[in-house]
Amino acid sequence: MSRQREGAPLGSVRSATTVLQIVMVAAIVSHRGEEAPRGKALEDLAVAVMSVSGYYMSAQLVERPYGDDEVLELDALAVRLGGRAGGEVAHRVTVEAKSGTGWGYSQVFKLFGQKEYLRAGNALFVVSGCESARVDRVDDRFGRLGLHAVHVPGPLSGASSWRMWQRLADRGLAASAVAPSQLALIRATRAAARRRLAEEALRRAVRNPGHSAALADAAHLMKATDDVGLHLADPGARLLALWSMRDFWRRLGSLAAEEETQGAGAYGRTPEGERILSEAGRLKDAYPLVQAMQLAALRVQLDILLALTEMSVGCPSRYHIDELPQPLRNSCRLLQQLSSPQALPWLAQQTVWHWGGTLQRPDLPALAADAALPADVVFGLLRVANQLYSNWYARMPPEDSLRRRNKRREKELLAEPVVRVSGTPGLLNSIRRRVRAPRPSAKSEQYGGG
Repeated sequence: MSRQREGAPLGSVRSATTVLQIVMVAAIVSHRGEEAPRGKALEDLAVAVMSVSGYYMSAQLVERPYGDDEVLELDALAVRLGGRAGGEVAHRVTVEAKSGTGWGYSQVFKLFGQKEYLRAGNALFVVSGCESARVDRVDDRFGRLGLHAVHVPGPLSGASSWRMWQRLADRGLAASAVAPSQLALIRATRAAARRRLAEEALRRAVRNPGHSAALADAAHLMKATDDVGLHLADPGARLLALWSMRDFWRRLGSLAAEEETQGAGAYGRTPEGERILSEAGRLKDAYPLVQAMQLAALRVQLDILLALTEMSVGCPSRYHIDELPQPLRNSCRLLQQLSSPQALPWLAQQTVWHWGGTLQRPDLPALAADAALPADVVFGLLRVANQLYSNWYARMPPEDSLRRRNKRREKELLAEPVVRVSGTPGLLNSIRRRVRAPRPSAKSEQYGGG
């Protein structure tokens, strides 16, 4: 980690914050309209489609092992875990989105090469802004090689009629051909956009950290995290590498908050820094760079849960569970005793990304229904994260124990969260409260691409 610098001028944190506030507004505008999503908006939709289809998502993967020479950039890697009994336990899909008519077979072969390079079982090519027949030809020619293509014919308001859902089911990439609810898809797309913007702004900021210790440390950690996520297929090695980084990432949010108030070279914690951290966790637009670092820290925690689960369900590793540090070893053993352990990574990611890090009592059955699991099984799995991390809280006393003569107090007790993740940035907290499904337009009825 870089050492804090004394007597330095204000660092890059404040200027990077202003940039992120501007691009966040642009992203919200880009998702409106009556046309099919294009560009970055299509990338966000591709991530959302796989997320609501039950995949754990890692978006915006970049490999730069030799200085600034970029070897690989991938829109997303989707992972779905199977059970313990035989067969493939980790199903990996590389995901790439392209819009317009300027793409050709060179892009298709590039995606196929990325699939092989990362040893993924399948690849998904998501396309908009062109004729659906062209996408169908790609799917026909490359399907036998594990590369599949789907067409996005129009805006999200017509998603229920897209033939994409049937194709994903036919290719074994989704459990059902039934389209997700419109609200769920919109929420997932909006969350993907906000996460992408926060990470893009952080990546830009760390290229020129100036005197900011927070940005210098983030630059080092982002490269290390990217390398681990892309190339350590062994879940045990990945788990140990991520576990060694987790505390560094968690401290960066506090350091960035102190640099907001003290300037670069900030040292120690102050009441003003604590206030900034609190506002970053409550308000969508407050201190975007602090939120971006909080987001990166949560992503590492979630990636740890993915690797932990892979170890628990029997994915091959040169490490044995007994060789892991005690907190990880205990969590693995607990997870192995639970029903449907393979669902934990997706459930934890949904809790943070799409529920804003807070599940109230009525929310738990809704999340359980999305996972096709009983609510008590879902809560039991999320308690594994509670055992592993101090910022995860999971407690659900029986309703009968909360009954009070004072009905107002009883209502307050019943409304308390049963799962809460502290350190969740405000840009995610606002997702579930503010997104509303738009009214379907007459135009959307005509779309039906595959």
